[in-house]
Amino acid sequence: MIILILSSLHSVSAFENSKKGYMPLLSVYRTEDNKSMGKIAHLYLEIKPGNGDVYLDTFPLSELDTQITVRFANRLACKYTNKDCNQYDFFYKIRSDSTTVGGPSAGASVAVLTIAMLDNLNLNEKAVMTGTINSGYVIGPVGEIKEKIRAAEKEGFEKVIIPKWQHSTNTSFNITDINTEVIETGNLDQAVYEFTGKNFSKKYEKTEIPEEYSRIMSSVAESLCENFNRAAKEYENKRDNETVNKSFLRYESGIKSIEEGRYYSGASYCFSANLLIDEIIINEMPEESIKEKYEAVKEKLIKLKNKINSIEIKSLQNLETFMVVSERIDEAMMSIEEYEEEGNNSKEEIAYAVERYNSALYWSEFFEWEGREIELDEESLKDTCLKKIYEAQEIDNYIYIYFREKPGEEKIEQAKDDYRKGDYELCIYRASKSKAQSSLIMTALLIKENETKMLLDEKIESAEKVIAEQASKGNFPIIGYSYYEYASSLKDEDASSGLLYSEYALELSNLDMYFKETEEKSFLEKIPRITIRINNYNITALFVFFLGISVGGFIVFIIMRNKNPVKDHKPRKSLEKERLPGKKR
Repeated sequence: MIILILSSLHSVSAFENSKKGYMPLLSVYRTEDNKSMGKIAHLYLEIKPGNGDVYLDTFPLSELDTQITVRFANRLACKYTNKDCNQYDFFYKIRSDSTTVGGPSAGASVAVLTIAMLDNLNLNEKAVMTGTINSGYVIGPVGEIKEKIRAAEKEGFEKVIIPKWQHSTNTSFNITDINTEVIETGNLDQAVYEFTGKNFSKKYEKTEIPEEYSRIMSSVAESLCENFNRAAKEYENKRDNETVNKSFLRYESGIKSIEEGRYYSGASYCFSANLLIDEIIINEMPEESIKEKYEAVKEKLIKLKNKINSIEIKSLQNLETFMVVSERIDEAMMSIEEYEEEGNNSKEEIAYAVERYNSALYWSEFFEWEGREIELDEESLKDTCLKKIYEAQEIDNYIYIYFREKPGEEKIEQAKDDYRKGDYELCIYRASKSKAQSSLIMTALLIKENETKMLLDEKIESAEKVIAEQASKGNFPIIGYSYYEYASSLKDEDASSGLLYSEYALELSNLDMYFKETEEKSFLEKIPRITIRINNYNITALFVFFLGISVGGFIVFIIMRNKNPVKDHKPRKSLEKERLPGKKR
């Protein structure tokens, strides 16, 4: 028996030893005459028992965005494998002959290597990959794909895996003159399969929309549409006016969406209808009435802001509601400030402030939805705010390398300003949306116009999977699902806008990976876990504790059995009879 226990000790301890893995990377360097040349770099990973820390060691030099890429890819890999990575430390090492090692194009490779090691999978040594890794496990486009494929062929790789859509857009690159097999992948499932042969794809059933979401979101939509119904009555006979007619058409689209159960779409259409009709109304109002309206909405905004700031945020649903309501209040206040500076030259800003206030007020009903509790203290929110800013900057910097533009710069600066003010929730929201916008721009710059709808279908499908995964955990993403629904409704009429909302859906449906769930610890979890080493094996104090009890109990049993024969005892009185009257046991 003791031998069996020691054998078990050996197997448990061996699991806690470090693991090492390797994967080649495709990189690019500049020649003396400023030409791009493909190169093979080397990625190493060692996983040790630890506390969830991620380390990066690069040579000769690492850019900041490489560190951001590695950390983000690591978090996604842990979530993908459903592993608790807080019990491990990850040591990534990148080696290259290039002058610098940087950029997010290694993100997909980092994620695949981490997944393979966490799940003890062997990698195809004759395969190599390039691609960014984005929320929703989507593999995104990279620059200088032609040079990277050439490098893979030169180094003798049999298979080079690249992001989907890029192969077809490289008109200057004749794919038929390559001996290496080129495979396009759109998501992590496909990439992991190409490297390991393991199929991680899951068939998710259509997400069952929680009753709480439908009840509240339908209320938001109906309230906004009812506002239009009241305000626009006197304009029903003036539809020959282009703006009036446009507002009625949007209202009608909103009503139709509500009838079809697409409540967020209904809310969006009616918000737009209200804004158009309000601008007409406010342009017909005397100056004194406009000032009264300005003062009234400003007072309401301040009251609503104070009210939501007093709410304790305990769940992702609470956090998402706070983000949406805060953004609407903030945008309304910016319009108020614009009116204060410009006066009647910008009186339309009052219309926007009024509608943004109404939207914020109706969305605040979602605070009624308690949801699953997670750790949302100030420190975790602050940390997540910074991570999202860095992630958004990373994509922006990557676009700048190739196109000399930073499309998300303005929103990133707003997020930084939120960080300085301590508005961490709003910072997370803005930085997430900035990252989504820049990710879309990067993709749009590298695909053909006629591929937009196909790409939208793929993004919507990815969003469906992420939302289903979150819903199965009890973390139904309010914002993510709302944007997904709207993206789906825009497929036929405005695919470009649909792509943007699908990116929002992917980015904002993954917030759970930045926070820990709040769980009541069991008795076993409350016992301190102190790790000691015996003969190069890690053993936790908890295991030693129970091992001691087991061995001690076994020894006592042997000793007692060899003592004098057990004497007969009189039966004890029934416990029922010993109980005092009137007491419950």
